[in-house]
Amino acid sequence: TRTERKGAPATIRGGTQNVQQLGTRKTTKVNAVAYLMTVYNLDYLALTETGLAQTDLNSIEHTFRKKGMHFYGSADATSQASGSGTGQGVAFVLSNRFFLETVGRGGRPPATVDPGRIMSMRLRSKAASEHTIFAVYGKADPNKPDSNAKARAIAKQLQQSVKDALKAGSTVTVAGDLNIPLREKDFGTRDPVNYETPTG
Repeated sequence: TRTERKGAPATIRGGTQNVQQLGTRKTTKVNAVAYLMTVYNLDYLALTETGLAQTDLNSIEHTFRKKGMHFYGSADATSQASGSGTGQGVAFVLSNRFFLETVGRGGRPPATVDPGRIMSMRLRSKAASEHTIFAVYGKADPNKPDSNAKARAIAKQLQQSVKDALKAGSTVTVAGDLNIPLREKDFGTRDPVNYETPTG
């Protein structure tokens, strides 16, 4: 006999997955994510490097709906082409139960903070009166100054968003990829976020 939980969830089961590791075809990736959600009984899964363009999001959302899950994605339309299979892109996948207990009860659905790089999801649970989850993809390339500048901007935005959430009384989880290379001397710095790369 299944006992229905009333009100907000008492615990939150979630994880993070870099989609690039799940194959090259969109169908394969969707099936793999749905499998992880089901096998591990997850409430949510934060996805990074989805490789999706803005035009892909509606069809992917529809595919997950048919599997009884809810997809919220964010793409960087300025630099991500459909079907390339690489690059930025973050998303949340929610189980239907979790959706009904949070968003479906008047909660806020996952929202974009920085297109293709940061999404946030704020919810309430019995374990924490308010909890904010960030899905983040921040990558710097030592040989690409533009990439490093973007990584700095992402790190600063994330830092400010986390501060704002904590100030509002929320607990915070940051899930995703922060692939920012540091020089050896940068490790152990007292600076809470160090933006140096091997090229400076």
